[in-house]
Amino acid sequence: MGALDEFPREKREKSRLSFAISNRLDARMRELHLKLRTLSLDNAPCHDSERYPFLKELITHDKKLHSNWKPMTDMCRKKRKMQ
Repeated sequence: MGALDEFPREKREKSRLSFAISNRLDARMRELHLKLRTLSLDNAPCHDSERYPFLKELITHDKKLHSNWKPMTDMCRKKRKMQ
């Protein structure tokens, strides 16, 4: 029996959706990180204005990732308090 099996079906489905969204965000964040690393090589200086769009998108995805997991985290905390 998995950890998700203890929750009602609706919450399990939301959790699976959160996993899927997080996987997509995580993949995009890795791509952005690699682009930023490439731009930031010591032997190839880069202006901040060239990095800014990538950083802005990375920060936006990070905020989405955290907000995506907040409901699940709150639900798990509530369940632990009830035990």
